[in-house]
Amino acid sequence: MEGSKSTVIHLNRLVQLNDESAYTWVTWDVTPAGNEAPFKMKSLFVWKKEHGHWFIVADMFANGAIAQ
Repeated sequence: MEGSKSTVIHLNRLVQLNDESAYTWVTWDVTPAGNEAPFKMKSLFVWKKEHGHWFIVADMFANGAIAQ
């Protein structure tokens, strides 16, 4: 969210598939640096544990918040 005044990420859902993989759905609250109105984005992150550390191995994003 480069160029924004602030971004806050909220974890909506975490699903651990096994000991070495998981995915998360998150919502971003974005406040632009300019005069634009604040907006929300949603992201899916796919995680993999390698050598004891978690890494994002795939991601996607779209406009709007995660539906509750």
